[in-house]
Amino acid sequence: IDRVKELAADSLEGKKERLIKLQKDLAEKEAVLGSKHRDLAILCLELADTHLQLIQIDEAEKQLKRALLITETSYGKTNLKVGSCLGRLIDLLLSQKKYAEAEPFGWRLIQINQEMLGPDHIETAQA
Repeated sequence: IDRVKELAADSLEGKKERLIKLQKDLAEKEAVLGSKHRDLAILCLELADTHLQLIQIDEAEKQLKRALLITETSYGKTNLKVGSCLGRLIDLLLSQKKYAEAEPFGWRLIQINQEMLGPDHIETAQA
């Protein structure tokens, strides 16, 4: 039964249902917690993933940018969670050949990694 549920969730219809559920969850949590609560960032990231699975790139980008903004507001601009959001956004922008838009995010990621992990850390070098 669990495998059947997994396969259904992997179907196009399952992904659309997941998207609707996530959008509903986000709206409900936002009504209770406010628009800048850190828990919303997690839902935005899940929404972005689901949009990507449905090849809704523009919507995925919007959700990643929203997650970044919420994360910056709740954790501060130089937190590693911000770096994680930046990395995901950079990957999406680069996949769309939006190099000029991705570049400032890349520099921010390098700065965060240098500050939080040190200049010699492997993740700093990979950024």
